[in-house]
Amino acid sequence: TGTPLTVAVGEWLDAKKKLGDIPVAVAVGYYLQHRPDKLTRTTVKDAAALYFAEEMKPGEVSAVHIRRVKGVVSRFASDFSKFMDEVGSDAVKEWVDHLKGINYQQSKKNRVPKPLGPRTRKNHLNILSAFFNWAKVKKIVPKAFDELECIERPRVVAPDPQPWQPAEMVKLLAAADDDFKPYVFIRGFAGVRADEAMRMTWDMVGQDHIRLPASVTKTKGGRVIPLAENLKAWIADYGQRRGRI
Repeated sequence: TGTPLTVAVGEWLDAKKKLGDIPVAVAVGYYLQHRPDKLTRTTVKDAAALYFAEEMKPGEVSAVHIRRVKGVVSRFASDFSKFMDEVGSDAVKEWVDHLKGINYQQSKKNRVPKPLGPRTRKNHLNILSAFFNWAKVKKIVPKAFDELECIERPRVVAPDPQPWQPAEMVKLLAAADDDFKPYVFIRGFAGVRADEAMRMTWDMVGQDHIRLPASVTKTKGGRVIPLAENLKAWIADYGQRRGRI
C-alpha cells in the first residue's frame, strides 16, 4: 500500500488498544457498513422539519395523521438535541416510557397528566420508526441503523368491542349540543369508527347510505354503509349542512 511497515504496525497497535477485544476486521466491516463519511449528518430538529415538508403534505395525508405525527416527532425533536445517528434505543425507550398525556375526553377537573398507556406508547414508537426509516432513505442515518427496531413494543390487549347501550345513548344525546349530535348519531347507529367520523363531511351522507372514501377509512379502502331508518330520522334536520360532520 506504500505505507511504511513501522507506520502500519503503529496504526494497528493503536487500533487494537482502542478496540480492546473487538477484532480490527469487525470494526472495519462496521465502519464500511455505516460509512459516516457518506451520510448527511443532520440534527433531529432539522430532520423533523424536512420530514414534515416532504412527507406530511395536506391533501396527500389526512389532517388527523399529520397532526398526530407532528405532535410526536416535534416533541421528540425538542427533547433530543443531537444528531439523528446519535439517537440510541435506550434513550428513546426511556423517553417514551416517561411521557405523560391528558385525556381530553374526561371532565376538566379530571384532566391531569398521566403516563401513556401501552397502545399510545406503541403508536409513538411506530411513528418514530417511520421517521427514522425515512431518514435511512435520505442517508441521514445508515441503512443498518436499527435503534428503533430493537425496542420491544408494549403488548396491547384490545378489549372486546361493546356497543353503546340505550341508556348510554340517552345520556350522550342529552349532554351533546346540536353541533356534536350528528357525530353521536353516526357513531351510534352507523358503526363508523371515531377517527373516520372525525374526518367525515356532510357530502358523504346520502339519502340512503354513507359513502366513505379511502382517504377517510382506517383500512384505506372506501366503503358504503346503509342508513338505518332511525338514523335517517335523526339526521333529517341536518340535511342542509355543509363541511365537517
